[in-house]
Amino acid sequence: MKAKHTYAGIERAVALMSRSLGQSHVPTLDELANAACISKFHFIRIYQLVTGESCSQTMQRLRLAQASSALAHGGTVTEAAMTAGYGSSQALAKALRRSLGQSATELRREPDRLARTIEQLGSVQQPGADAPLSIELASLEPFTIIAVRTQGRYAELASVYQSLADAIGGMGNIKNIFGVSMNNSDQGLDGDLVFHCGFQTRIEVNPLPDEAETLVIAGDKFLVGRHHGSYERLGESMDMLYWGLLERSDLDPADRPMFMHYLDDPEHTAISDLRTDIYLPVLAEEHLL
Repeated sequence: MKAKHTYAGIERAVALMSRSLGQSHVPTLDELANAACISKFHFIRIYQLVTGESCSQTMQRLRLAQASSALAHGGTVTEAAMTAGYGSSQALAKALRRSLGQSATELRREPDRLARTIEQLGSVQQPGADAPLSIELASLEPFTIIAVRTQGRYAELASVYQSLADAIGGMGNIKNIFGVSMNNSDQGLDGDLVFHCGFQTRIEVNPLPDEAETLVIAGDKFLVGRHHGSYERLGESMDMLYWGLLERSDLDPADRPMFMHYLDDPEHTAISDLRTDIYLPVLAEEHLL
């Protein structure tokens, strides 16, 4: 994934957010991903890797930077609030106090401090990669799972899996356990956190349980990394997998969602021994021409 193109795309997404300040419309995930020319299935996590913050945090930072700039040019607190898209001067005051620990009056009394604040709010510190993850390039054939779609229910995924397993007749009928992350992050936009809990089964399931559907996992090429340990730290391994992608100039993320293959039954495996293979769909260079 060509880093300079990725960074340029992220800058376009940030510019779109900046242009939206003072407007009633906040850019959607689709709009931001389109601006960046990055698949919506991967945009959020790549954005967080490159910028070190979520899209919501960027919007808050840009609003505060614009409001602070308005104050520096002599605008009133109300004018600064309206310029930056806050509903009232009280809303701006709360945001300044919460994020900076300062009031508008305190900032205006110290022009140098206000200038430093504007500079700080207008820039992003890139976090850099963590320890390397063992990554390999693999090819898979398409396969089908029985899945239940969830939205904004990450804390309830264990119960969703259990309910689906019970409806299928228990774990004895389960061959493989999968999770499909439609936007690969626990920080979506406007609660848009979509995840499919799914199984490959040893038996034919007909009819399907309530709320279940068949879901085809598309084949082709994947970057694969193995996560060890708690599911709560899966995001860290996902980040390392994306860093591995960013470092390669011959691969780009495919317009398909990432998925996880949970290799162990969490009911019978110690947390430290749990293994999860993370599959990131990619396009090889010959398909990018």
